[in-house]
Amino acid sequence: MAKLSNLERCSFLQRKIIINSIIYYELNESLMSDQKFDKMCKNLLKGIQYTKNYERSDYFYVFYDFDGSTGFHLYHRLEDDDKEYLMHLAQHVLKMSKRENRKNEK
Repeated sequence: MAKLSNLERCSFLQRKIIINSIIYYELNESLMSDQKFDKMCKNLLKGIQYTKNYERSDYFYVFYDFDGSTGFHLYHRLEDDDKEYLMHLAQHVLKMSKRENRKNEK
């Protein structure tokens, strides 16, 4: 497996943060603890420091002033195409998590 560049890693973390924010704030569900979400945000903020051309990351236009304190506003900053795409991803992640939980209960 190829190692991600700093820019690719930042884009990945941005996407993961947005998806979990959608699940929490838009779909009223939670798949991770606040502590885990905070750690993911800190990892992004730390990664930004070492990323050349961070403004070229996939969702820089959403994260330009992100400080890690909340993901509440992220979904509403997305462009319509990204909103639709990431909402579908969030719904799929949530569906798969619920399916896995049901499987584990048996």
